[in-house]
Amino acid sequence: MGWWNDLNWSFSGVTVKKTGAQISFDKSLFRDIAKWLPYAACEHLNRPLNNHKPIRVYALPVVPRSWYLLRVSLIRLGVKFVDTVTDADMTVYFDDATYSEPPHLLNGSD
Repeated sequence: MGWWNDLNWSFSGVTVKKTGAQISFDKSLFRDIAKWLPYAACEHLNRPLNNHKPIRVYALPVVPRSWYLLRVSLIRLGVKFVDTVTDADMTVYFDDATYSEPPHLLNGSD
C-alpha cells in the first residue's frame, strides 16, 4: 500500500487520515516541498554507511513513512525492516499521534 493511501485527497488539499491534520495546497506547501525534495532525493540515493550484516528491525504499529527522519536515519545505518517481531534484532515503536498507548511486548516471562 502506498503512502498516498494515508491521505484523503481533495482539490484544495489533503487530510492525514491518522492525525486529522489538514494540509492546504498553497504557496507555503510548495515552498516546503521544494526545500525538502533535494534532501530526500539525496538520502534515498545514498547507500548505507557501513557494510555489516543488516540490523533487522520490526516497527510497530507500522513502519515510519519515508518522510520521517527516523526512517531515513535507520536506513542510512543499514537497517532492514522485517514483517514479524520474531525475525527482528530490535523493535522500534513509532506512532504519528499526539498520544498513544505503548504496545505490550513479551519479555520472555509472559
